[in-house]
Amino acid sequence: MQTLDFTVDGMTCQHCVASVTEEVTELGGVTEVDVDLASGRLRVVGDVTAEQVQAAVAEAGDYTAVPGGRPGPRRPGPRRRSRRRRSVSTSPA
Repeated sequence: MQTLDFTVDGMTCQHCVASVTEEVTELGGVTEVDVDLASGRLRVVGDVTAEQVQAAVAEAGDYTAVPGGRPGPRRPGPRRRSRRRRSVSTSPA
């Protein structure tokens, strides 16, 4: 049994996480799968090869698994709006 770490490029939502998790879990010999959307990390524990995991990730959708957890080119995600408070001053009338 071994632990394999990957960076998965192309995941943008929880549906992506669920798809990758499902495909990798279906591989024979996998005992644990952990996918983190925020970091793009995938950890697989079991008796599988990196090539098997990469094929399963590709089967899940338009995703690429890079072995060793090395970062690859990331797709830009949605931009967050700044929630700065604006102060409004009023002067006496």
